[in-house]
Amino acid sequence: MTRSASTLGYSKPKSFRRNTINIESPPVTSYASSSPPRSPPRIKSPTSSTNSSTVGNNFRSRSSSIDYELNDLFRSIVDDLCAIFVDARQSGLNEQQTVEILLVYFNHRNQDPTQIFEWLQNKTHKYKYTTLLGYFYDQGIGTTRNQRKAYCLYLSAAKKDYSVAQDLLGDCYYSGQGTTRDRNMAFSWYQKAADNDSTGSQFSLGICYAFGEGTARDCNKAFQYYKRSASGGNVSGINELGYCYEVGIGTKKDSKKAFMYFEQAANGGNPPGQHNLASCYEEGKGTPEDVKKAIYWYQRSADNGHEVAKKRLKQLLTLIKEQGNEEEFSEYFPVSVA
Repeated sequence: MTRSASTLGYSKPKSFRRNTINIESPPVTSYASSSPPRSPPRIKSPTSSTNSSTVGNNFRSRSSSIDYELNDLFRSIVDDLCAIFVDARQSGLNEQQTVEILLVYFNHRNQDPTQIFEWLQNKTHKYKYTTLLGYFYDQGIGTTRNQRKAYCLYLSAAKKDYSVAQDLLGDCYYSGQGTTRDRNMAFSWYQKAADNDSTGSQFSLGICYAFGEGTARDCNKAFQYYKRSASGGNVSGINELGYCYEVGIGTKKDSKKAFMYFEQAANGGNPPGQHNLASCYEEGKGTPEDVKKAIYWYQRSADNGHEVAKKRLKQLLTLIKEQGNEEEFSEYFPVSVA
């Protein structure tokens, strides 16, 4: 879930298929020695000393060995991807950030996402593989985007009590992606995932309670679920906990605590947290006013796709320009205002 009680969401990432980069060139063998390289040994004709059936068996044996090695390589890569994916979900990164992290790994390993997608299609015996395949369909990684297939794969793994799939299935029902929008079902799956220690679903339950979606509105429960999510290191939960302290949702207002949590979320790469931290610096909430720091964090949030931050950054820079203070700020923030 990307909805936030404090700010708006982001634009969806584009579909990603092939995106490979050669990180290193293979080492070049040097023959700069006093003697020239030896000629390769002659290979005898198989008909002269080897039975043709033996040659065929040897070829099949080598092919099987190569297939095994490739399968082992892909399994290692997919296991890494699963670990990275789960960590991104638990950390509260949005979809754009999660996809970018996966693509960075593909590039680092010089692997084609399409090949990994094809391997995953035949390896759905593990719930984590099923869920990752669903996410590839969900975000168009190595294949054409198909949210219905993503939903079906999430459902399959979620029924086996896999928390990451339960969290993603809740998102499908919440937003109506791949299935009919149903906030009651979303709440139900979020509850199951949260009970299985999904920090993402703990954050989402906070949203459900804050807005009364799929359940009765309860600000105290919203605050408690944000707090649980934040305790697990989820930056979205940390940001919402800050918002609770800022406006008094389920707790007393405390601008200093709000600033502290916004700062944690911002440093963790959370775009809404970066926007909220900028707002604190701009207005002097919980911290001394500092317009330069405000612009810095608005820029960071805008760079991460936050639309509200983009709008406020443009307004603020325009105001500075109108006041004739461009020279004071240009050294730190060389951003053009259209």
